[in-house]
Amino acid sequence: MTTKDSCVRHSTFVQEAKEIAQQLGFTWETEGYTETIKTPATTYRIERVNEHQHVWGDGGHSLYQSRLFREDTPAVCLLETKNWASWGTYCDDSEDYETGREQNTTLHIEDEFALAIFSRICPR
Repeated sequence: MTTKDSCVRHSTFVQEAKEIAQQLGFTWETEGYTETIKTPATTYRIERVNEHQHVWGDGGHSLYQSRLFREDTPAVCLLETKNWASWGTYCDDSEDYETGREQNTTLHIEDEFALAIFSRICPR
């Protein structure tokens, strides 16, 4: 597992993956927030996660993720970007203040396609 303290927007993640897939001759389909990449050997999918929670007078958090999976191991994330922020707020909800932030990209499994995307979005 390799983690870098940076992340890219979902659109950048998808664009870089699409360029690599095209160079390798893979086919590409988009349905809603899911991208499907078909290779002769397997099928990959890119999922987008947007989660927001806000509690009046307490604060909340937001989470944006892009995750790459492979069809033969659908429960195992190969690569993910994560942009998470939390905030508190005054009891009258008049103003928010940041209480935490995490931005990173993690290559969980060194699959050839995942590694190619990781190398593009997290240059050395």
